[in-house]
Amino acid sequence: MALDEDGKPLMSLEEMKEGMFQSIRDNGTVELIRAQLRRQFIEKLQQHRLNDDRDDENNAGRANQDAVSSTPDEKLVHGLVAEYLASKGLENTLAVFIPEIGGSRNQVDSTTILEILHVNSSIQNKLKMERVSTGHSLLFVLVKELVRRFQLATMDSGTQTAMDCFDHRIVLENELRRVENSYLAECAAQKLDPEKSLEERMVQYQREYDRICEKRLQEELEQYKSTEVALVRAEERKRFNREVDNLRASLLQEYRNKQERLQEHERELELAFVARRTELETSLFETRQSLFKDLERLRVKEAELQVKVESDIRHFASETQRFQLWEESVRTQEANLEGIVGQAMREKERAWNIERQQALADIQTKQDDLADRERTLAAETGTVKTLKTQVVTLQQEVAALEAALSKSGDELRIAQSSALQLNKDRQRLEEKVAELETQLGEQNTNFVDVNTTNARLVAEKSLVNDDLLRYKQKNTEIKEQLKLITVEVKSLQQQILDMKLNEANAIVAERKKFMQIMEEERERSRWKESELLVKLREMQSRLAESEALAEKYQSQYEDERVHVEALRHDVSSLNSLLTQAQATINAKHGPSRQTGSFRAQRSSDSYETPHFAASDHQMPGGSERTFMMKMMEMMANFQQERAGNTGVTPDISHTHTFQAATISPTPQLHSEEQEEAKRLKGDQERIERELTEQREYEKKQQARKEEQERELAEQHREFEEKLARMRRDRIEEEERMEELRKRNRAEEEAKLQEDLARQRAEAAELQQKLVEQHLADEKQRLEEEQAFKERRLAEEQKLNREIEAKRSQQQIEDELAAKQREEREAEDERLRLVRKAQDEQERIRLEQEQARALQAAMQKQEEDRRQEELRLAEERILKDAVEASDTEAIEEASWKESSIEDEDEEPNDNEEKSGSDVEEIPPNDNVAEDTTSDVHSDNEAAEESVASAGSHNGAQGDDAASDISTIIENMPAKTPEEEEQERQKAAEEAKKKEDENVIDVYRQRVLARKAAEKQRQQELEAENERKAKEEEERQRAQLLDASGSDQELELSGGSFAESSAASNSDSF
Repeated sequence: MALDEDGKPLMSLEEMKEGMFQSIRDNGTVELIRAQLRRQFIEKLQQHRLNDDRDDENNAGRANQDAVSSTPDEKLVHGLVAEYLASKGLENTLAVFIPEIGGSRNQVDSTTILEILHVNSSIQNKLKMERVSTGHSLLFVLVKELVRRFQLATMDSGTQTAMDCFDHRIVLENELRRVENSYLAECAAQKLDPEKSLEERMVQYQREYDRICEKRLQEELEQYKSTEVALVRAEERKRFNREVDNLRASLLQEYRNKQERLQEHERELELAFVARRTELETSLFETRQSLFKDLERLRVKEAELQVKVESDIRHFASETQRFQLWEESVRTQEANLEGIVGQAMREKERAWNIERQQALADIQTKQDDLADRERTLAAETGTVKTLKTQVVTLQQEVAALEAALSKSGDELRIAQSSALQLNKDRQRLEEKVAELETQLGEQNTNFVDVNTTNARLVAEKSLVNDDLLRYKQKNTEIKEQLKLITVEVKSLQQQILDMKLNEANAIVAERKKFMQIMEEERERSRWKESELLVKLREMQSRLAESEALAEKYQSQYEDERVHVEALRHDVSSLNSLLTQAQATINAKHGPSRQTGSFRAQRSSDSYETPHFAASDHQMPGGSERTFMMKMMEMMANFQQERAGNTGVTPDISHTHTFQAATISPTPQLHSEEQEEAKRLKGDQERIERELTEQREYEKKQQARKEEQERELAEQHREFEEKLARMRRDRIEEEERMEELRKRNRAEEEAKLQEDLARQRAEAAELQQKLVEQHLADEKQRLEEEQAFKERRLAEEQKLNREIEAKRSQQQIEDELAAKQREEREAEDERLRLVRKAQDEQERIRLEQEQARALQAAMQKQEEDRRQEELRLAEERILKDAVEASDTEAIEEASWKESSIEDEDEEPNDNEEKSGSDVEEIPPNDNVAEDTTSDVHSDNEAAEESVASAGSHNGAQGDDAASDISTIIENMPAKTPEEEEQERQKAAEEAKKKEDENVIDVYRQRVLARKAAEKQRQQELEAENERKAKEEEERQRAQLLDASGSDQELELSGGSFAESSAASNSDSF
């Protein structure tokens, strides 16, 4: 992520693009650009259409446009919208809106709009003044006025008019005329036969009185029955409500208890789950820790085994080195023997020439002895050659083992030291050969010792053979031990993996079982809860049914009560009529009353008692008529009500016939009275029948109600039994599940304990085996470590002296490296500042480009091309700078390689001066080549030159060896003291040469390591520069993409305009 100077992360390109687009869109710039583009596009279309009048498509479009015309309402709406857009200053939208509605001919101005709306001139002037003062459009003013109008509260008021009362007055007039006519006819009939009319009235009164008494009795019976039934119903209703409330409360309490128990059970399950999970996690943690401990012990054992293997390898290498030393000593002894034999032969020849006549026989015997010795020596040389071949094969095997174990650096150092030691031993043996050749003169008298030396050589040969066999056996044993150790390590690793897999599988299986048990428990609880919910819904449905029945009974009770109230009202009305009839009967024997017109009597309130008495005083004989009229009207109303109650609609003709019958002559009245008596008797029978049916219906209702109560009681009892049974089943199921859960938990815990005990036992056995193995390995390691420390102490003493000598040189090299590092850091700082300045310039340039891009797209494209050219020039400059830095790094690396080659030639010159055999130096160079193979491929040339120099030196060494052998033949014999001094000098020189060789090897390694570090540092710098270039290229490409997206944003309105143009062209 790119950072600024303060270390804060810079805004990415995508974030910058999103922020710019969001700000432009929030400011309304995008919509403004789109509106401008739409306006320009439509204006161009209009201009193009006007210029291409002869085009067929445009002609058809104009014909269609002329054919399409808006309605007056649409023109009014278009004018309002256009006037609103013009008042708001929305020119682009107005320019698009007018062509879309078909031009200015499909709109009207504000004055025409007001005229169409039938607004008078005063309101128009008021609206104009308001618009001028506020600056609002006509559309806004009209909408505001509509809102104000709709907010006003309205109220409907009704008045009675003459048209409404016309029919009512006519009806009243007709009714009054009919009553007057009936009264006049009745008066005429009474004048004709006054006695008969009195008897008829008495009979009618008697009938009415009987009917009233019967009705009163029936009402009292009905009242008694209704009151008793109401009381019974009220008691039953109260009892039913109490039972329903008790049942509802018990069900709610049981539901709450069950819910609480379920919640408590769920909490217990959650706590058990949490406890079980924590227990499993702790057990898993313990097993994991134990596995980690076992793994750590196995790693320690593996490291110890590795150390043991390395120590065995070092021991084997030391033994092979010692064996090589023995081989060299045998070879030098063989050469010494050959030289001794040649010297003896020459000495014998000289003695034979001097004393030929004196000791021919002795010489002959000596010659025979020498011939025998030569044969034995030839046999010994043959055996030595076979030993050489065996040694070569052993060397090949050792080389193969070294190739297989060439990964460790200690083996390489041991091999180098062994090679140097072999060279030194060879030199030392050559010096000894020279010393032995000088001592040949002294051994003339000790020729007898040759036999002893031969015997000793044979014994040493046998010892060498035994050592070779023993080393071979030991090597095979070490290989077998290595194989066994590797097999054991693999088996232990496999056991660890198996233990981990078994533990993981066991944990997963336990978790699966536990989760399965939890799921089963949840399913059971859900199932039980669903069953309880279903039962609760059933009980609620039953309660609803019972409530519906109760409401039904309540409605029936209300109907009965309304019916009783109606009967009571009828009885009260009949009582009032009866009192009026008694009053009229008592008052008819009073003084005569003056007659008057019916209209004058009608004008007074005939229904009030005082006025009624006054009218009686004024009108003699009229009270009876009025009473009879009222009685007839009451009877007619009563019959109508009864017919309505029985389902028969009242008939006005029946009333008229009744009235006509009252006016008819006496025989017709008598027949009417008989029919009326029959009808009344039929009515009485019908009423009695209805009463009996009502009683039967009430009995049936009572029986049905009792049956329903018994059914409800039975259902309640069954429900209670079912709930008790379900409660017992649930408790038994919970107890059974609890037992099963406890049993499963106990079994799981037992299994886990057994598995843990087995794993602990296996871990204890494995730990015991590892401890025993560790003790044995530790013992062997201590022994080997003691020997290794002794050898290492000697090597460290040598290396300390080398390090003291090289420390000063290392300080000089460190100073040079620090100086180079400072120069490189200064160069990096300079490059960073340059890059930072370039980035700042690039940022400023990009900001300028964005500003110019918002102003004009064409200028931005030109600027982008110029910036692209500048960028290419900067890239070329940066590329040249990078190439120059690469060339400097390559020159510096070549200079260091040349210095390495010079330092490598110094030990070769020293060896050339000392005259030692340098045939073993090329392998050392090859070792150095292996260590510095990652530095550079140019080291190969230096190594080839070193190898050629080594071969040249080897050739010179061979010539020197031949010269030395000739010189040794001519050297005089030396004393033992001189030989001892020469041996000490040769040992000191060999030690010095060995130290010099070790120092040279160390110097070569240090230089190779430095060269490798330098090369790696250069590669890292090149990689960092390449990444920086790639990052700059990527940022530049992102900025170019951002500019392209800005262009797309600017031209997005163009795409919309093109699509709208295509649609318009299609419509045209």
